[in-house]
Amino acid sequence: QAATAPANQVYPGDASCSAGDQWCADSIIQNPLGGITHDKITWQNRPTFQQVVEYPAHRGQTIANLATGRTATATSYEHNIFVAYPASNAIDNDPNTRWASDWSDNQSLTVDLGAVQPVSRVTLSWEKAYATGYRIDLSTDGTNWQPAFTTTTADGDQDTVTFAATDARYVRMTGTNRATTYGYSLYDLAVYAY
Repeated sequence: QAATAPANQVYPGDASCSAGDQWCADSIIQNPLGGITHDKITWQNRPTFQQVVEYPAHRGQTIANLATGRTATATSYEHNIFVAYPASNAIDNDPNTRWASDWSDNQSLTVDLGAVQPVSRVTLSWEKAYATGYRIDLSTDGTNWQPAFTTTTADGDQDTVTFAATDARYVRMTGTNRATTYGYSLYDLAVYAY
């Protein structure tokens, strides 16, 4: 019914616009102020802010971080009598704690998700001592591993790694090349199904 309504009905005339004149009806009409007058201008929708929303999964699929509160182990961790940076710090959902490895390459951090489940995304939040080279490996049993991602050109800060959904219980990040003379240091290692 709306599509068949005549233009002069949808845009009725008034003192400023003729009936059926859509451009005029949608324009911004200036009221004179003293001797200052302005012509009509095109109506513009200029929102205060814009945002983009991305839905990472379908309704009913879990979008939670699968690593939070699970068990993490590492080949090493930095510690002394004053401070310690154990593997568990990387999965405690606290942005102020971190895991830090010994000061050598080929150090790894492994998360046990508790059960075999689909995994397709890993997010690494690095401290200043990041890896320029690392790989992500997946395993269902903690013994047999398959590669999911490898890079030699990482630049620190936050990395989001995506790959084809793969069933896994264990997710391992192995640093192969350090960006600094220190070890590898991660504030957070997050694992997602989607």
